[in-house]
This record gives sequence, structure tokens and C-alpha cells, in this order.
Amino acid sequence: MVVLATGVWWDYSKSSASAATLTLPITSSNLLLSAIASLVTIAGVSAWNITAFVLHAMKVRQAAGSPAQAIDLMHRVTLRNSRGSTSTIWEAIKIYKSWSSSRGDGTEKGHQSHPFKLLSKTCMVAIPAMVVWVGFTVAAVFSSSVANSKTYGTTVARLKAQNCGIWNYNFTSHEGNVALLTKQVNDTIQARNYVTNFYANTSTSSPARSLYVKQSLLYTVNSSAPCPIPDSKRCREGPNGAFEMRSAPLDSHSMLGINAKAEDRVALQLKTTCSPVGLGGFTDVTEVKNATFLDFGVGLVKIGGNQTTNVTYRHNVDSGRTGMGYMISTRSAYGNDRSKISVWLPIPELSQTNADMSIYFLSQNALFYLDPVYDKWFSANGTYSMPLDDGNVTSADYLVNTLVCAEQYSLCNPTTSQCTPFGGWLDLHENMGDINWMGFNHAQAITARRFIMALIDATAFNVVGRLGVGSLTLFGFPAAFQHQCNNQLVVTAGEVQNFSLVGLLLVVCLSVFVILLDWSLESIVDFIGRRRGWDSLSKRARQAVSKLHLLRMALEGKRKKEDVSDWRCGSMGIPVQEGAEVFGRLAVVGDLVSYAIDEDEVVVVAAALTIPECVPGRLEMASHAVEFAFLLDEICDKSTTTTSMAT
Repeated sequence: MVVLATGVWWDYSKSSASAATLTLPITSSNLLLSAIASLVTIAGVSAWNITAFVLHAMKVRQAAGSPAQAIDLMHRVTLRNSRGSTSTIWEAIKIYKSWSSSRGDGTEKGHQSHPFKLLSKTCMVAIPAMVVWVGFTVAAVFSSSVANSKTYGTTVARLKAQNCGIWNYNFTSHEGNVALLTKQVNDTIQARNYVTNFYANTSTSSPARSLYVKQSLLYTVNSSAPCPIPDSKRCREGPNGAFEMRSAPLDSHSMLGINAKAEDRVALQLKTTCSPVGLGGFTDVTEVKNATFLDFGVGLVKIGGNQTTNVTYRHNVDSGRTGMGYMISTRSAYGNDRSKISVWLPIPELSQTNADMSIYFLSQNALFYLDPVYDKWFSANGTYSMPLDDGNVTSADYLVNTLVCAEQYSLCNPTTSQCTPFGGWLDLHENMGDINWMGFNHAQAITARRFIMALIDATAFNVVGRLGVGSLTLFGFPAAFQHQCNNQLVVTAGEVQNFSLVGLLLVVCLSVFVILLDWSLESIVDFIGRRRGWDSLSKRARQAVSKLHLLRMALEGKRKKEDVSDWRCGSMGIPVQEGAEVFGRLAVVGDLVSYAIDEDEVVVVAAALTIPECVPGRLEMASHAVEFAFLLDEICDKSTTTTSMAT
């Protein structure tokens, strides 16, 4: 069970600008995506408020202090008191519809002579509102693109650096050696299972999921490769009939998941060439304690301490009579082994100095085949057969079949395009201590050492399973390796989600900036105007069409210039009435409504009363006349002419 790391990290698969990545658990990532969408939506509202502010200022500037038409005032009121871009669009359409169908003089439509002018004024309001609405709707929908992965897809994430280190074994004890063999066989079993799931099974519907950044590594096969041993006539498929598997250059970052900058990466290439061989002239039959053995002498084998034996492999001829099936045994040797550390020291006919050699002895014992087998490794071509029921079965052509493999490796520096020649493991190991080797920088040298240490247990020799019981100990990576403990990438699904940190910051910062600008734009413009001594017509126009000031003016009614208003401008531009006047029921005049000043009276403007300057006595008479008029207001309402009172 792997544990994934969360938080901020740099994904060097991407460019420098987008490498910063935020990894969150899937629950937190869903909350973050919702918050981002909400923030963008709020920013869209603020963006429209800013746009409406600018459009209102433009309309005021267009008037340039001259009397404004009613439709322009309506547009100003709409922009100043907008509830959003969509409501503004609808208001602009309603205003256009009403004015385009109204009759100004009773005989012709008031705007028929200037339909384009009316339409252009409407578009000046509606089109910017439409652009802002569509733009931020799309932005809210695509705000989730800051996530580098989808919740239903796979995500590349880092492993948490716990229990990160290299296995170390106590080779001085039996338990330590058995522990090594146990781990090797477990790793081999896991590798074979992985091959079954992800190489042999190419179905896209397979439920199996790989943890690795690359589910399968690229490789090529060649069934006409040169024989892997110097004595090529011993290859049973001929001097150019060997089977070769060669990997593509395996990039440490993109293929093996070691997260690193481009200049810190290393590439590894592996090549394995195998061929069945004939060992005629190197075998001998011996008798040991009344048992017959077939001995192979193709090189010395160390059997403990300084002791060696010329018998590379010994096969009991009688094992076929015991009912035993397949048996396989192997020997391996390092190429260029000047220190003679290999367990097997192959004869020159089977040895290459620039490759690690391994030989495999396959015994088929009591196995029989219903049909001939022409594979050179499992050769049972019918030379030896016996009747069984109504047919024949065939047995192996040889008591023991032998296969020889040569394994070679090459390390490359992608930065300098240098590669080592294909060679054995010791060729790479001996150069690990050279700080100038291959032009590697420090990070590349560390990665190369990891490869070299891993290769010792990743050879064809270790594919042959060896079982055992033992204990393991673990020591941590040296300090130079610790950085790679925190940068091993794996693929996961449904556990975490990655976000582009740069994209996330851009969305948040821009949205917050727009929102703050919306809140402060009017204050900033007014402050600049005061500092520069501007006579702000736009500011006065904004106050004139503010919804609260429109209410104030509606309640004030028409006043003479010399009348003193009991209204004043309070804090933040809010109108405040100092008196205690009470406004009551709505009064209806035609299709229009207004507030009554007195709760028991309805003010209806039906007639105009003109009182010229006069002496106090005559003013008293006029007052009685006005009182009489209010008592007979119903009659006044029915009057269609204006009554004048003269002195």
C-alpha cells in the first residue's frame, strides 16, 4: 500500500511556468473547485459593476452638461442601479421596446425618424452586458481547468517519503543470505505478475492498474541477432539466429518516474541476447555412489571459501525415473571480472568481457509431449518417442538443454548526448566514483548510482526463482539520495487531484482584484477628482440616478429654489432626512403612483395655483380660497381647465 504525498511540488514534466503543482486529497479538491467557481461568479458580478460604472461615466460625458433626453436618463438609472448584467440586458430591451413603439406627438411614433440612434443607445448598454455575462459564464465553467487531472481519471502524484532506503543484508550469516534470496524471488514473482497484467495482457478493459508513470516500457525484439558467445558455431540457431531484447533509452523522469529537471535526468538502455547452445566436448558421465551423473565443465564454480570445482553443473541421470518434471539451474558471471568476484568463471568459448554472462541448464526429466516440440530450448522433435494408447508421445532430445545469455547496459547523459558503450555491470560500477564520469552533474550521478545498484538484482539470472526464509534490515538513503525519496512519481486514481499552482493563483488573484476594484473604484475616482480639483459632473450624475437619491427626490417633490430642504447627504453618500415627516399610502394618478405626505391625505396634482406677491390681507383671502379648493378636490379633479386667481 503506497502513501501519497500532498502539498506543493514541482512537476518537471511541464514548462517552468506551469511546473508548480498543488496536490490535494480528492475531498479537498472538490471543495476547492467549488470555491473557485463561486469566486469567478462573484468576480463576474464585480466586473459588470465596473463596466456599468464606466458606461455611466461615458453617457454623462456624452451629454457634456447639456439637457439629457429621458431615454438617456433611463439608461443611466439602469446602469447605476443594475442588479447584474442579465437584468441590465432585459431592462435595455424593455426600454427599447417601449420607446420604439411609443407615440411622441399623437400622430407618429416618437422615434421613427431616428430608429438607428435609439438602437445604438440600447446596444451601448446591452452589448457590454452580454459580453461580460458570456465571458464570465464561460470562465466559471472552465475554471476547473486549473485542475491538471480529472476525478475520474488517473493522476501522477509523489510517493510520501517513508521507509525510503536501500535493502542491506548481513552476508556473514546464513539468515542474511537466505533473506537476500527471499527478496529476490519475491521481486521476481511480482515482476512476472506485472508482465502478465501489463505486457502479455493488452486489453484496455483490464481492471488492473499500474502504479508506474509508464504502464509498459518500450522495447524491441530481434530473432536474427548475433550469437552471444565467441564460439558462435555452438549456437543451435546459427551464428545469426539468437534472440535479442533491447529496451528503448529509459528516461529516468518520463519513464521511471524520478521527478527531475531536464538537466538532471539520466537514460538507461538494456540489451539481453540469448541462444540455446550445444556443449559437446564439455560433458562427462561419472559414477558417484552407484548413481550416474552427467557433468558439465564449462568453467570453474566457487563452492565456498577458496574452494572451486571444475563441474559447472551436475545432473542426475536417474531423476527422470522419479516422475520429476522440469528442473532448472543457473550460473552467472560478470563481464570484465578482473578481480574474479563471480561465482562462475566461464571458459573462453562462452565468455564475453563486455557483457554479463549466464547459463541455464534445463532438465525435462519424465515429461512427455503429445506432439513434437521444435523449439531449440525445449527440443523434443520426436527422435525419442513411445506408444501411448492409440498414439505416440515424445520425450526431450537431450537430458539437459543449455541456454546462454549475454546482458549489457548503457548509461546516457541526455544533456550532452553522451552514452557509454554497451558493457557489463562491473563496467558501470567501476565508474561510479568518478565525479567527472560522462559529464554527469551531482543529481545525475546520484540517479546513475541508483540504476547501477538496482541492476544487480534485475538480471535474467535472477528470473530463476530461489526460495528461502530470512530476516531483512533496512538502512536509509545516504543524504545525497534523500531528495529522490521525495520525488518518486506514481500513477493513482480517485485518491488525489493535482492543480496548476500558477493557474490557481492567477484565477484567485485576478478574481479578488476585480472584486476589490469594484468595491473601491468609485472612491478611487472621487479621491483623484478631489486631489486634482476636478468638477466631477460624473459624480453628481451618479448621485442623481442612485436609487436612494431618486427616492429622496420623489419624496421631496417640486420645490422652489428658496425652499430649504430637510434632507442632507449622510456618510457614504446615503441621503438622510433630518425631519420627522411620515409618508403614507400610495397615491395613483392614471397609470403612475406616488407617496402621500400625510397618512390621511392623498396628494393629487390636478391643478396649478399661482399666488403673486400681495399685501397680507389679500394673502389671507387667498389662503381661504385654497382651503375651499381642497375641500372641493373631487370637483377640482373633474375640471379640465386651469383656474387663475388674480388680485
